[in-house]
Amino acid sequence: MPQTYLALDLETTGLDPDRDAIIEVAALRFDAGGIQDRFQSLVRPAVDISPRSQQLTGLSLADLADAPSIEAVLPALAAFAGDALPIGHSLGHDLRFLARRGLRFAHAGLDTFELATILMPDCGRYSLASLTARLGIAVEAPAHRALADAEAHRRLFLALRDRARRLPLDLLVQICALAEGQDWPAAELFRQALGDPLPAAPGMAPGRLDAPASHAGAALPLETIRPQFDAEALEGLIAPGGRLARRFEGFEDRPGQRSMLRQVSQTLGSGDQLLVEAGTGTGKSLAYLLPAAAMALARGRPVVVATHTIALQQQLMAKDIPLAAELIGLPLRSALLKGRANYLCRSRLAEQVALAEQGEPDRDTVRALVKLLVWARHTETGDRAELLLQPEERETWQRVSAAAGCSPEACSAAADGACWLQRARSRAATADLVITNHALLAADMRSGQALLPDFDQLVIDEAHHLEAVATEALGSALQRGDVERLLTELQGSQGSLARADRALRQAVPLGERDGAELGALAAELRGLAGMALPSVAALFVALEACFVALAGKAARELRLTPTVRGQGAWLAVETEWDRLQDRFLALDAGLAALGQGLREHGEDPAALAAAGALRASRRRIETLRSQLETTISRPEPAAITWLARFGPGRLTLHAAPMDVGASLAEGLFAGRAVVLTSATLRAGDDFAFIRERLCLPDAPAVTIDAPFDYASAVLLCTPRDLPAPGEPGHALAQAQVLNELARALGGRTLVLYTSHSGLKQAYHLLRKPLGDAGIAVIAQGIDGSRHQLLAAFRDPEAPTVLLGTRSFWEGIDIPGPALSALVIVRLPFDVPSDPVFQARGEAYDDPFGDYALPLGVLRFRQGAGRLIRSASDRGVLVLLDSRIHSKSYGPLFLESLPACRRFDGSAAELAPAAAAFLAARPASGA
Repeated sequence: MPQTYLALDLETTGLDPDRDAIIEVAALRFDAGGIQDRFQSLVRPAVDISPRSQQLTGLSLADLADAPSIEAVLPALAAFAGDALPIGHSLGHDLRFLARRGLRFAHAGLDTFELATILMPDCGRYSLASLTARLGIAVEAPAHRALADAEAHRRLFLALRDRARRLPLDLLVQICALAEGQDWPAAELFRQALGDPLPAAPGMAPGRLDAPASHAGAALPLETIRPQFDAEALEGLIAPGGRLARRFEGFEDRPGQRSMLRQVSQTLGSGDQLLVEAGTGTGKSLAYLLPAAAMALARGRPVVVATHTIALQQQLMAKDIPLAAELIGLPLRSALLKGRANYLCRSRLAEQVALAEQGEPDRDTVRALVKLLVWARHTETGDRAELLLQPEERETWQRVSAAAGCSPEACSAAADGACWLQRARSRAATADLVITNHALLAADMRSGQALLPDFDQLVIDEAHHLEAVATEALGSALQRGDVERLLTELQGSQGSLARADRALRQAVPLGERDGAELGALAAELRGLAGMALPSVAALFVALEACFVALAGKAARELRLTPTVRGQGAWLAVETEWDRLQDRFLALDAGLAALGQGLREHGEDPAALAAAGALRASRRRIETLRSQLETTISRPEPAAITWLARFGPGRLTLHAAPMDVGASLAEGLFAGRAVVLTSATLRAGDDFAFIRERLCLPDAPAVTIDAPFDYASAVLLCTPRDLPAPGEPGHALAQAQVLNELARALGGRTLVLYTSHSGLKQAYHLLRKPLGDAGIAVIAQGIDGSRHQLLAAFRDPEAPTVLLGTRSFWEGIDIPGPALSALVIVRLPFDVPSDPVFQARGEAYDDPFGDYALPLGVLRFRQGAGRLIRSASDRGVLVLLDSRIHSKSYGPLFLESLPACRRFDGSAAELAPAAAAFLAARPASGA
């Protein structure tokens, strides 16, 4: 690595190097002695500058009118750079822009974003501003100008280089061994760190075994709550004059919260089931946590709380549970427990590192392993959520997680108490409140309650997701790589067969007859695993040929109906499966015999550990074999099976249960007190649909209305004169309404789409006209991550319109005037060709009215709920789907919303009406 560096930064009009332009270039040449020289130049672009770029940089076309062209700037930059090593934050963006214009540097660049994700695994956010703030690096103003950012890149690089030098020596040695021979710029940085180390940083030891998190409240005599569960006393904690009122200045009484607490208390005490729809602002988390915590403390048994989103889990653990403990006044133990694929396995990480050192891994694998090795010295939980993994690093995570291939009986980390999965389960076993997710809840049900501590009281928040998550958890999705990965690992030098072979050499002299036979069997099985790989390839080739023959190359999905299974193309699939299944069965029998032989030498620890690894391999093989069998040759009558294809060679074989309600009723709800809550459970004016889908026909249900005055806070706009979806001029008419609305409101508009194609079309129609008006248009999948888009949208100095699809319909919270208009472009019906949706709909006499319509109403309510998030919010809800007026089902959508003001005039009148509503003072008391 050269000793001279080039801190580089570009300012551009956007993210696309083919479409957007460079408007400023800056660079700093520096070495160990400091800055050698500076380079900076504005650039005259050949395209317009987007409003977002103007807001970030403060540069307009007028500022750049006299600047040189990029063709004039690049030769000077190339001469300035010389043979220096480029460094920068998210450097790939800048290098792509320069390469597109013909400039490539002598050395591959070193990205401080990549370095930070390795060396600061606990940071959470990795923007330049976040990292410099976290490290206490002074940043020169103005930000988002090239020279100031280049200086920030330089200072960040130096700080990260020092962090590398402070890594433990044994870790640096391991990293350098992994990176040996790699064309990876960071490899030289770590080699230099090894040659010039600094004292090791604190906190780099392997994570310790911790007790459950303890949130100690104010000291109260234990007998005030533990002798009996007192719902009335709990309600008093959140009533006017109670502890919550004394805790928070500006406390506002929430009668709905107290009502929900009473209902939850009664249900947990009676052992029944309860459905609670609690509107935004109810305070439902505290309404169920207080009785759940008090019940757990009174009974000495855990209460499980399951959520769908990570964000809510984090909120419960970091904020709501400590508050509940403080209000109750007793120590409260809580634990967060996830599925095993979320935890790092120390043994599997060691195996993958050894494989990489012996083989020729690619750069992505090396980078991922280095990141994991550094993180393993920091983390106390081993939870993947702590770590930022790039898409190309996720395959490595699959190989090192404590997923199905992890075998505690064969794991030295488990034996030493250093297994993160076992630690999490140990914490959960002694916790009062166990926080988990819907997926693990369903997996626990599928496993016969083998994953969660024994419990008989359950709260399910975000319960409108439960059916979909249970469908996925009780189904399967297999790709060719899943099967090939298992077989490759099995025959590899760190696989269970190689491990068995090594154990045999230690435990059984191979000169002895049984030792020689077992050694020969291990070698035979490794060969058999290798011979199974072509059979896997042949099976998936046959599956893809069947897909193309029956659905066509352009199709995305093919449902495997009896008609499809009767076609000649499918018979070829079954033939290939029979061949592969024979290999699987032979492998299973051989692994069983080898494992038994090892166990007969039972006093040898290595032999016992190898036998345990073989059992884990057998379990994985049987799981794959069973999934393939039930989707290909023995489909269950109550199962939905289909193929999904996203391009040549990208095929997935799916299976899902037709109905999960009966499974939930029998395996999850029966014999337990269960509270299911969400802001949206009703698909109309009652709970009939959710009761039917979750098989809770007799469960009582209550609605807790949001404490907001929607009649004063919301204007619902449903223009009557727009073309219907699919009619000529539909997209242009919608874009015109959005253009006028955004101009009238100065941005502040979130637009929800049901498809990426509709979003992209609108983006291209709106970007130029709104940009000319100084309003930025940013879109999901085009302009950055979800977090970046929301941060840009919240910026009060930047008028913005945000276009989003499915993930923006829920789970986002933007209170205040930043979100003043919410536009739903199209009623959110499921895609009719979706195999699960299609199959389940067929079970109804009226598939649309009894299934598609209620689902659409639920999703519509979820999307509309993004608008009003606090009592002081006011906003405009716009629906641009004229079917709300022309179809008989339109009133069902409108009636599902709280009563609010209405506008149903022409599209041309909508923007002035919206602006007038927001400009008017709310009525007194609103």
